[in-house]
Amino acid sequence: MLKTYACPSDPRSGKFVNPLDNHGYSSYLAVEGFSTLGKEGVMYLNSKTAISHITDGSSSTIMVAERPPLMLGANWGWGWWDSYDEGDVGIGLRNTTLLSGAGTNCPVPAYFGPGARSADTNSYIGNPAGTYDANCHAMHPWSFHTGGATMAFADGSVRFMTYQVGSVIPALATRAGGEIPDPSLN
Repeated sequence: MLKTYACPSDPRSGKFVNPLDNHGYSSYLAVEGFSTLGKEGVMYLNSKTAISHITDGSSSTIMVAERPPLMLGANWGWGWWDSYDEGDVGIGLRNTTLLSGAGTNCPVPAYFGPGARSADTNSYIGNPAGTYDANCHAMHPWSFHTGGATMAFADGSVRFMTYQVGSVIPALATRAGGEIPDPSLN
């Protein structure tokens, strides 16, 4: 994994080796809209979004969201950049889908939140990969940082968004949805 595409807080950085194939892993995914098949965002398959199409405002539209690469067996690392499968490169910010095999302790709705079962004590940082349920957290942004994740906006700014803004995150996924998110929540 290129260091530029890896979150320095991920204790697994530099250890991504998939014996099944060679992919370029990333901790940061394009925001396609509400789901991985959405077209409400800025960066989706074959998009040609111009800055003039972002009528919600470039400072109120997330283009890239943090979500660490996951270890999912044959689909080992959702977070690679060489596939036509949009789940590999993009993420939706109102996606409530869970991967099959998800446990009953998954957060609902799972818009944004820590990607670990023990996140309430922050003990997920540095724990072995097997201590979080990837099936719960493949479809929403999260990070190994304490309290939030990094998001890149269409105006070029990068902000650390706290998990307290979870319900606001879907409004920031659209380029022209007319939502007015509360700026005090970031």
